[in-house]
Amino acid sequence: MWVQNPAGAPMLQAMTEYITVGAEDRVEARNGVIKLHGPEGFEGMRKAGRLAAEILDALVPTSFPA
Repeated sequence: MWVQNPAGAPMLQAMTEYITVGAEDRVEARNGVIKLHGPEGFEGMRKAGRLAAEILDALVPTSFPA
């Protein structure tokens, strides 16, 4: 979250609030709160990463320098 310093310049405010989120929670992005994910969240991130890697690997044969 951005705030102004005493001189009026923008600066990033320290993030000091934490919440634990689960798979069923809907948490807004960029609200200044650090989100702590549980095992289910990390498993979902791993699946998403694997899928992205598989898609990129599948595109390699169709890619060529421009």
